[in-house]
Amino acid sequence: MNSFLKTLIFTAIAIGLFNRTTGQTLYEAEDFLQQVWEHHPIVQAAGLRSDRANAQWQKARGGFDPELNVATRSKNWNETLYYRQDQAELNIPTPLGLDVEIGYLATDGTYLNPEWTSPDGGLLQAGIKVQLGQGLRIDARRAALQKAKLALDLGEVERRHMLNAVSAEALNAYWNWFDAWHSVAVFENSVAIAEQRRLAVIQSATQGDRPALDTLEASIQVLNRRENLLEAQQHLVKTAALVESFLWGADNAPLGLNPGVRPPDLIAARSALALPPVRSEWEEQHPEILKGQNVISQSEVDLNWRKEQLKPELGLKYQWIDDARSFPNESTWDPVPATFGVDFAFPLFIRAERGAVRMAEVDLTTRGLALTEKRRVLRLKSEALRAAGPLLLEQLNVQTQAVRESEQLLNGERALFQAGESSLFLINMREQYFIQTQLKAIAILHKLANNRIEIAETEASWW
Repeated sequence: MNSFLKTLIFTAIAIGLFNRTTGQTLYEAEDFLQQVWEHHPIVQAAGLRSDRANAQWQKARGGFDPELNVATRSKNWNETLYYRQDQAELNIPTPLGLDVEIGYLATDGTYLNPEWTSPDGGLLQAGIKVQLGQGLRIDARRAALQKAKLALDLGEVERRHMLNAVSAEALNAYWNWFDAWHSVAVFENSVAIAEQRRLAVIQSATQGDRPALDTLEASIQVLNRRENLLEAQQHLVKTAALVESFLWGADNAPLGLNPGVRPPDLIAARSALALPPVRSEWEEQHPEILKGQNVISQSEVDLNWRKEQLKPELGLKYQWIDDARSFPNESTWDPVPATFGVDFAFPLFIRAERGAVRMAEVDLTTRGLALTEKRRVLRLKSEALRAAGPLLLEQLNVQTQAVRESEQLLNGERALFQAGESSLFLINMREQYFIQTQLKAIAILHKLANNRIEIAETEASWW
């Protein structure tokens, strides 16, 4: 009977482990993350950040596109042409703050305003318009262009920032599934052992070798372990669903987690969780730092434009005019026939402008302080995580040793039980302790994985 009981127990262990892994496909964290990077909608949306930045750059450059204006107006009454004005003008703005204007004007009519009188062939116009006060160094269009140019770099930074966040979130989901899967394996194995022991105890009690009360204790132990297994399976279902939320196909169709896949075993997983190498420039290349620097640069553009508005508005416009019929061969090229204008405006107290400058200065200082604080937080977090890594690894080593020794203790108790020198209660206690040490080892390995994920996220070292 003792030999029969021993055979049943160890057969259950072998069958449980074999059934759990045979016929299943290994699904490693690297493969999972690669699939997320290739097809996840958030990753695809992150790639559009650069496209949007290019569109913003194109829009800002559009502020310097030449503009053609054509207008014609006329009035006829009682067979009399009161007036007719045909006008075409090409306005060419430049990033230097200088606008070039080229135009043509042809007018006619009995009651035409003398100011609009032109030669029979029309009048050519060419001139420039420049701001000598406010707008000389920078204006709204040039500010928008500078910010759009900075946004080109920001688009790539934001893409990396989004990719960094979704990578950490996805891997957290993967390792939760890893933990749940191996926990279910432990409980499945424990149920198989308890069930085989229950059958052996029933047979032993039937033969009069054990009290009938042992059969009740063996049955209760099976029920307890089944309850633990059901709870672990529920957790596995939830974690698997979360993993599936990151799985997408090439056609943006959501994918499910194949029932035939499994995570690597504990030894292989531990080997894959090497400490990421330290990169000396990781702070300067971190997307959050780059984003903060870019925002500060854009704030500096805003501040320069606000300061520019403290100056008076002084606009100068010169427009040379000539008879279209004599242009160009018979033209005198005399600069005197021209129109000339000067515009000046200046708020006496410039309180609104001074307030806007102060607000821009405060915003710039605030963002600078926030970036300094962000640098320190990332640096300290990285140092703390890297310091915790060896401790977690040592903790895993200790727990692995505890698993081995608890298994040896369990095997010794089983030998005593088979020899009739131990009780069912004691062997159940030894098995329960062995189960708990295995679960704790899985949990510590999970913590080690989380440590590696946080280091990679903190230092943005996915690529």
